[in-house]
Amino acid sequence: MTKKIKHIFSSLIIVLFIIFAIASNEEQTNSENLSNQQQNNTENKLIFEQVGYFKSNDNLRYFTFYVNSSQQINIDSISDDFLKKLEEHGSKQMNTQGRVTASFYYLEKNNTPDITTLNAQNANDLAHEKKPIVSVWIMPTGKINLIIKPE
Repeated sequence: MTKKIKHIFSSLIIVLFIIFAIASNEEQTNSENLSNQQQNNTENKLIFEQVGYFKSNDNLRYFTFYVNSSQQINIDSISDDFLKKLEEHGSKQMNTQGRVTASFYYLEKNNTPDITTLNAQNANDLAHEKKPIVSVWIMPTGKINLIIKPE
């Protein structure tokens, strides 16, 4: 009978060990899921709305975008993540090789100018006059320039 009890006891220990391992794995998975959800909730979601677009006969392009952000943006301390997203967006705009494309970004929709019907000089002047938070320039060489609070 003692052999039987030892066998039952060792089987019970093995079963308890397996249950503990499964429960521990579930707890770790739940913890990872919660951490991922919290990280996703803190990530700044940006929606870009094109308000204006100017294109000259020689393929110079200007874009104006309203940026709707899920988080408050402090214009005196713009995060690197926010700048990276704007640079990425600006670098993907239509560009003719060897020509300039400039994208201007604004945080207030009613301040984002529609430059569509203007000439090159007026479009450029108005885009700057309305004080964008950032501009992204694709230069004739293909180089991307990001300018914070361009004058």
